[in-house]
Amino acid sequence: MIKQNQHVVTLNHGLRLVVKDIPHLHSVSLGIFIKTGINNEPISLNGISHVLEHMSFKGTATRSAKEIADLVDTLGGNINAYTSKEYTCYYITVLADHIDQGLDLITDLFLNSNLNDNDLELEKQVILEEINMYEDTPDENIHDLFSSTIWQNNKLGLPIIGTKETLNNVDQRALLEYKKNYFDFSRVMVVVSGRITNQAKLIEKVEKIFDIKTETLSITESQKPLVTPKLLLKEKD
Repeated sequence: MIKQNQHVVTLNHGLRLVVKDIPHLHSVSLGIFIKTGINNEPISLNGISHVLEHMSFKGTATRSAKEIADLVDTLGGNINAYTSKEYTCYYITVLADHIDQGLDLITDLFLNSNLNDNDLELEKQVILEEINMYEDTPDENIHDLFSSTIWQNNKLGLPIIGTKETLNNVDQRALLEYKKNYFDFSRVMVVVSGRITNQAKLIEKVEKIFDIKTETLSITESQKPLVTPKLLLKEKD
């Protein structure tokens, strides 16, 4: 059953679709937002949301990583993703004429990523280099140090990217379990903005793509963090 309220459409399984037509544009942006981040991660798997984001671009059941990149280039589009403390986002921007291909691709990455072991081990090395890069970039590293200091004893104080130790704990089983537990559609919002010539067709297509039963869990969100005043000095060569 579909419920619609102005720009927000609630589809089956609780998934929400936000549609904003901007007629003067020649492009359209499609984003998938999932209400999960370090807030929901087990402490031993800190950074798993970020790992899952990386792995989504390594190929799906029907597309290799190269085919994904080639398709985006063919469409003249831009595709990316990011992880925050409280949510994860996958997004693509394409010309308005390519909205169907853009929607097919971004939802394929979200729903059907392979998450195989070989790609995971390679991607872990990429993320390790990313961690090292942050350690060597003071204007980036200072934000993690600030959060860990002022929000002690709360998950919001953990680094989004995780640590070298917690990264070692992430394996294929952990990724699949985490995705199953936290990517149920009641926690998902699909946002489409730009030139949308046929909104009814878009809603129908999104409903068809997400016509999949997911398990809705009773999830306890982390507690509100308490501010802890403290002075932290970090010395480094």
